[in-house]
Amino acid sequence: MKKIADILKTMRPKQWIKNTFVLAALIFSKSFMDTRAVILSFTAFILFCLASGAVYIINDIIDRDKDKLHPRKCKRPIASGRLKVGEALSVAVVLLVLVIALGVYLSPSFAMVLVAYIVTVMLYSFVLKHQPILDILAIAAGFLLRVLSGAVIIGVEASSWLLLCTTALCLFLAANKRKSELDIMKDGAKEYKATLGVYTSAFLQQVITICLALCIVLYSLYAYFTDIPYMMATVLFVIYGLFRYQLLVLSGQPGDNIEVTVLKDKPLLIDLILWGLSCLVIVWKFY
Repeated sequence: MKKIADILKTMRPKQWIKNTFVLAALIFSKSFMDTRAVILSFTAFILFCLASGAVYIINDIIDRDKDKLHPRKCKRPIASGRLKVGEALSVAVVLLVLVIALGVYLSPSFAMVLVAYIVTVMLYSFVLKHQPILDILAIAAGFLLRVLSGAVIIGVEASSWLLLCTTALCLFLAANKRKSELDIMKDGAKEYKATLGVYTSAFLQQVITICLALCIVLYSLYAYFTDIPYMMATVLFVIYGLFRYQLLVLSGQPGDNIEVTVLKDKPLLIDLILWGLSCLVIVWKFY
């Protein structure tokens, strides 16, 4: 049982909240009124959770030596030695084979996007996370592929606005992640991750500020030009959520651990729930 618990911990179920991006197309295309589309979307969500869990295992295997240098990540099952590399790798391979097979069964097109996501994240783990700027873009690409997969699985087109807003938001979160790592590791940053030896706090803060502004502008433009009346009412939720998140990170919350920051802060969590519910009601009532 302890091994199973360690494997689950390594798969990082708390971070599966990121896979809710798969459901974006379901909501904004009003497909949530279609039972079949709902089932397919949540199946896609589960497959992405398993796929991301498998990739997290592989990432922890690759980073096990460097994770030992991190004050928090050194406690991870693989880095601490509680979970053997062979055991973890076997579980990851089985999971990847399973999710790809199920993806092909559901939809070959969806399976292609799922494989593209796995390849992108694997490239990030092995190569791209060592390349400044490309590492941030790779993180954003993973989220874009989640959104795209959600559209493909239910047979709708992912709007350009949705993809643009997702890109800006993910670049904002990725830059915050890097800045937090830089602040936490300090003098040992370069040894922990090569890109942290290149990045400066000032540069990352500029990227964060630019992406924060882009998020607000792009979402506001989407809400204004959409065919759905009253969508502009949701802009305030987006502005509050972004500002609240940035305030938390600047106050010392772990920006490199997005899900913890979101789930532990009640005002931010309530804001996200209200934004989601308002989007559902507006799309359902007026689309």
